Amino acid sequence: MCIQEDQVFHTYKCGHKGPDNPAAQIYPCDEAKARGPFANTQKKLRRGRVVAPVSDSSVLNVARKSLHQNQRMTVARGPGVRFLPFPAESPSVLEGSSHSRWKMKMKYIKSPNYPGRQLALGLTGDIRAVDESYVVKHPKSDPDSSEEARVYNEMKQEMMNVERQIYERLGLHDSIIHYYGPLDNSGAIKLAYAKQGDLEKYITGHEMPSKATRIAWIRSLIEGFYHIYSSKVLHQDIKPNNVVVHDGSVKIIDFANGEIFPPDADMEKVFTDDPLAKGDLCGIASVIYSVSAWRVFYYEFFEDNQFPRPDEIPDTEALVYREIIDKCWRNEYHSVRSLYEDSE
Repeated sequence: MCIQEDQVFHTYKCGHKGPDNPAAQIYPCDEAKARGPFANTQKKLRRGRVVAPVSDSSVLNVARKSLHQNQRMTVARGPGVRFLPFPAESPSVLEGSSHSRWKMKMKYIKSPNYPGRQLALGLTGDIRAVDESYVVKHPKSDPDSSEEARVYNEMKQEMMNVERQIYERLGLHDSIIHYYGPLDNSGAIKLAYAKQGDLEKYITGHEMPSKATRIAWIRSLIEGFYHIYSSKVLHQDIKPNNVVVHDGSVKIIDFANGEIFPPDADMEKVFTDDPLAKGDLCGIASVIYSVSAWRVFYYEFFEDNQFPRPDEIPDTEALVYREIIDKCWRNEYHSVRSLYEDSE
């Protein structure tokens, strides 16, 4: 099949850390459309797989944001294809007569020596413990003077800017990590220091708490996710390690993949128009299951932009909030609001 310029759709598949794991692939137009491209690619920042039209210039941001951890990619142009996320220092080559595959080169980026002890290095930020009360999340940056580095740094700054806007929109809420505001004009933000760690590590390192505690935690999380929805925000990366345990309570963190809408946005319409919005529901099910069963589980909705098959998820028999978990995974909720109302 001949790939037409202005109609090409790209899928970016990001793997685990390592220079050889991620791969980029161009699908033929009809297959890509079947996988669900969307006109507004600005908001298609996803951990995992992203499908977007090349002819939309904003797809460049999507490609950059697809990168995992501290990796950066360079992709070359080929015949009939107009796409170059970063200037190629040494052009990659197209393979196959259908031009169906691209090679990528990866570069590991060493973080600047920010003050404080490094707690985590994520997709967008370098998180440092400054004192016992708060941490600072710094935008990741590449110190190179190249055009690649400039574009990379601008992208990370923009992602941090969106995360800051989301925290400011959410305000104070018992189920959201406390946001102390910007550190300075660098784009860094200050957040409460959750010394008990993320939920994934907490579950694996602690005995199952009482049923009453687990119910209280799940209830708190549902309240938090509904607050996010009501604030016209999509989280888009809900999973056990994006929830932390802080002073015996659960707090939702990490809005780096998030999406913020105008204050008057109709979120029910957002969930109708954008099937990927339902990734939040799938993630909520994984978090609720992990607390209820006291066993970490996470299904990657954005891997194939679909809900799990029955053989891909664990048994929920006898679990608290079983009905909600099952209905999420069966895609029976229209939005976070319907989930919240069902939990009342």
